[in-house]
Formats: sequence, structure tokens, C-alpha cells
Amino acid sequence: MTALTSAVDLHVEQSVAHVRLTSPRSGNAFDLELTEGLRLAARRLRTESSVRAVLVTADGDTFSRGGDVSHFATHDAADYPDVFGDLMDRISEALLDLQQLDAPVVVAVQGWVVGAGLCLVGAADVVLAADDA
Repeated sequence: MTALTSAVDLHVEQSVAHVRLTSPRSGNAFDLELTEGLRLAARRLRTESSVRAVLVTADGDTFSRGGDVSHFATHDAADYPDVFGDLMDRISEALLDLQQLDAPVVVAVQGWVVGAGLCLVGAADVVLAADDA
């Protein structure tokens, strides 16, 4: 497993790419680390011709609680449009890269999934949902 950031791991085994969100304490909230990690994973997968499928999973009881609003608390309110815009640009780039892969993207969801996490689910070709999703 390769940690792309502190919040996202990527591992390719037998032509299956495993992308794992690894911030269960924050509910896998989309902060800068998770967003950038997902963007890096998607970009890397676009160059991996051996990948025949992508599986996205998340550690913990919650797949994703969406955007990390506490991230905004570290910035002045006047900077919110730029901070939000930067996160949305990174998320959009990651989702577009995932959608353009020649391999199917499967997302396995457990617990809550809202906001940006739901956008990730919506970008998948197949969604596997646990009973508590």
C-alpha cells in the first residue's frame, strides 16, 4: 500500500487498484489531504494501463461525511471562496479522471455518505452499499 497523502492509500494487486480513504477519525471528510490524495490516485491510475478495475473503500464506520467544514475555520472568512474553490477544483479533477478510466470504478460504501463523498459515489460505475449505508 502506498500512502499518497496521510488520508489516501493506493495499491495495485493483480490488475485491481485499491484506493482507500484512511481518515476514519474525521469521518473521511474531504479536507485538503483527502482531496489531494484522491486527485493523485486518480491521476496515477490514468497512467496505469495494467489496471482493469478500481475499488474505492474507506476506513471506519463512515464512508465520508462530506466536506471538512473545520478546514474553513483555519482561514479568514474573506478567503472562503478561494479555499472552497481550490477544494472543489481538486475534487472535480479527481472525479473526472476516475470517470475517464478505461477500467470500471467500484465504490464500497458503509455508514454515512454525504456531500463530496456522495459525489465520489456518483462518479462510480458500480456502488456496493452495506446495510447501514
